[in-house]
Amino acid sequence: TVPAVLMLAAATALLKFTGTAGLTVLIFALQIGMYHEATSVIEQFHINSDPGSLELKKMSLIDNIEKWWWFATVILGTSGRSV
Repeated sequence: TVPAVLMLAAATALLKFTGTAGLTVLIFALQIGMYHEATSVIEQFHINSDPGSLELKKMSLIDNIEKWWWFATVILGTSGRSV
């Protein structure tokens, strides 16, 4: 319970000192982290799922750009006014 209390205290301090702008930045940072974690799990599953060539399974620069472009599109479409 100590980590939960510390996180609650940190969130309260963030809101008290930075207001809604700090909360918006915190939520945006958490969304980036969760999206990165979810896509890395999916990519790792894809790499481990088929014993084929690992060269074909590597993500190219274009793949990474498309992945993050999709994320930016969703964020701007859902919470673009607050960003």
